[in-house]
Amino acid sequence: MTPCISAASLKLNDSTRHCRPPSQTRRSEETSSAIRGDLLRICRHLFQVYLVTHRDTLTRVAVKMVKKESMVGNPISTLNEREVLEMVQDNPFCAQAYATFQAEKHLSFVLEYMGQGDLAGQIEETWLTLPTIRRMSAELLCGVQLLHSRGIIHRDLKPANILIHLNGHVKIADFGAAATGMFGQPGGRRWNVPILCAGGK
Repeated sequence: MTPCISAASLKLNDSTRHCRPPSQTRRSEETSSAIRGDLLRICRHLFQVYLVTHRDTLTRVAVKMVKKESMVGNPISTLNEREVLEMVQDNPFCAQAYATFQAEKHLSFVLEYMGQGDLAGQIEETWLTLPTIRRMSAELLCGVQLLHSRGIIHRDLKPANILIHLNGHVKIADFGAAATGMFGQPGGRRWNVPILCAGGK
């Protein structure tokens, strides 16, 4: 990830036309001392994702802000996500990261803004045609194949973690639960598959 993007170079995006779900899209009252934007997603008390714009390029990006207090005693999820995002930078079927930075209370990831929300919301709102399902399935299989070829297991692949770009293509996201160093490939953290830990039951 390139370090050229800083909190100071990001500004609030004025449009939420493509933000989903609408019920969760609202102007943030307080995110951190550096970032204020339109709320795209919230995950309990762990993190929030905001839509902002890079001041110099006018590129819209998603900033995922992880509360540092949520990492106390268990920083593995955030470390996993950063490691995997670096490993999949050239994978067109995985969401891309541009930079990371930190403020007093948050660690932040500057991520590719997809624009059409996640597959879970798409399934709830509309019928997917058979050709669309086939294309999405093929793209996801390519993404998973590349992850496995690099010794990465996602471990939390579900519709909510599959993002849809404005052009209709899908990408795998949210690598906090991922395991690396699998299948004999080099990596930082190895994990046992849960079903094997349970004796195959």
